[in-house]
Amino acid sequence: MSLSVTPAQPPAAPRPSPLAWLGAELALSSSSAAFYQQAVRQPVARALFFFVLLACGLTTLQALGLLIGLAQAGYGLWQSFETGDFPVITIENGVASTTEHRPYVFVDDGVTMAVIDVTGRHVAINPNQYRQGILLTRTRLVILNQQGQLQRLPLSDLNAAFNRDPLVIDGALAAQGWAIVSVVVLIVMVLLYLTWHLLLRLIYLLLLALPMWGAAALLRPGTDYGKVLITGVYALLPALAAVYLIGFEFRFPGMFTLLFGTLWGVGLYLAVRPGPPRPLRAWRALLALPLLLYLAADLVFGWHVWWVGWPLAALTVGALAAAGLWPRLAATAPAPVA
Repeated sequence: MSLSVTPAQPPAAPRPSPLAWLGAELALSSSSAAFYQQAVRQPVARALFFFVLLACGLTTLQALGLLIGLAQAGYGLWQSFETGDFPVITIENGVASTTEHRPYVFVDDGVTMAVIDVTGRHVAINPNQYRQGILLTRTRLVILNQQGQLQRLPLSDLNAAFNRDPLVIDGALAAQGWAIVSVVVLIVMVLLYLTWHLLLRLIYLLLLALPMWGAAALLRPGTDYGKVLITGVYALLPALAAVYLIGFEFRFPGMFTLLFGTLWGVGLYLAVRPGPPRPLRAWRALLALPLLLYLAADLVFGWHVWWVGWPLAALTVGALAAAGLWPRLAATAPAPVA
């Protein structure tokens, strides 16, 4: 009688608490082998839940930045009305006119732009030159928020919002009018932010996962689509952070796809390569907390200071790498001689 012996399986790594796992999702998805090993053992629904949380978080931060910009612009307009420098604006059938047919330039310092111009001299805000701004032209309201995104609102929407045609904007109507414009712009932009971060980015992920799945199946047959999608979801946050930080100084076409594809490939390799499971050590997520807080604040306030963001990112990556390598270096260190 022959006896068959089943080889012992390596013990599974202990599962972290939900809070510790959320911290790992936010901070350890840049290069942690232990994180990706455990991530592909989680249900796909968990990764998609994190994707939804990330989309809602980015939308909230961008909406806060837009709200601050609208409030600052509204305060500037109110000051202009108080000093008598603001013209009376008439919007009829979606077309604006002013008391004097000339441009009204309130701020144009190379960083912020606030202009009313129905003459056609100013027709757009250059996001490569200005960090924020507001421009009222003959037919539309243009707003540049601190994230470098332009919103264009047809003036006919203002006629509809106030249910007045013609709509006369003077000092008495300014506060009420700007509050309504701010609410309309904020609602429209939140819907656009959600559509971009949630729907369009998910479609992008699902499509890009197909060639990644094919490449992974060639290198390691049997790799399923779910594991590829999970690693792609978690590679998204470090790719977005890297592109955001690099974008303080320069950008080039295809930069996001290049960085995202590279991080995705690294994460997939770490997830499916053979070897015993490694402990997660989720406490390492605390090392990335200063960088995450800085990125969140920068997304709201639009500082874009590379000499703060880049060194902080380098220190964070170095600290995470050192914390990951230290146990292995300590284990291989020679024992002290008695």
